[in-house]
Amino acid sequence: MSEQPEEQYPEEDILPEEFAAQADEEIYPEVEDDYYDEDEEEPPIPIDPGVVYVMLIVVALLGAGSLRPDVRFTILWTVLAIVGVLAFVLNDMPLERPTLRDLLLGMVYGAIIGLPIVAVTASSLKPISNAIFEGLPDGAAFQTLVFTIPLAETLFFRGVFQEIRGLVLATAAGSLWTIVLFFPAMNVLQFPLLALVLGLSMVFINFVYSYLRQRFGLFAAWTCQIVINISLLFLSRFAR
Repeated sequence: MSEQPEEQYPEEDILPEEFAAQADEEIYPEVEDDYYDEDEEEPPIPIDPGVVYVMLIVVALLGAGSLRPDVRFTILWTVLAIVGVLAFVLNDMPLERPTLRDLLLGMVYGAIIGLPIVAVTASSLKPISNAIFEGLPDGAAFQTLVFTIPLAETLFFRGVFQEIRGLVLATAAGSLWTIVLFFPAMNVLQFPLLALVLGLSMVFINFVYSYLRQRFGLFAAWTCQIVINISLLFLSRFAR
């Protein structure tokens, strides 16, 4: 019997790129688009710093005339610190470890800003410090400026608020917070030019805190605020 010629099938010319694509499709089948839900919403934030901030501003404004400054400050800064700690825990936010470099950088920035200002304007800052901490002895004022204020405001504004809302909003929120707390005690609203200068100074200082937090870390902003507080509002109490 004669052998029949095998049926010839036309071979298709496959380029190397097409061959690789076909191999990938066979090995890794295409996943349907419905597998990933692009419209899936992120889980809500357990503690929204914006909502808490608005509530605290309202409380600060309502209590400006009915409570003594030290009582009002104690309540507001205590609540601010507690909310900051809870937000870090419940929002599962990362907290970097402090390093000597970050602590020293914050102290250097604080000294560069605070010491020249207090050297020139100590006599003007003294009545402001005495008005803010009216009736408080120097020891109590020192504890407030070194421990209470930097801890509460760094945790909330530079830690939680800036992490979620960004540098610009954190600067604006921290500045407004300082103005709302301090201006009623200083009685500067009757002097518009002085109020404007102090308000701009507070915006600048809060921007420095937020910048250091963004650039070097949370603890650099913390030590910077401690040094500036001591320079502007504590050392000025001893000016002649």
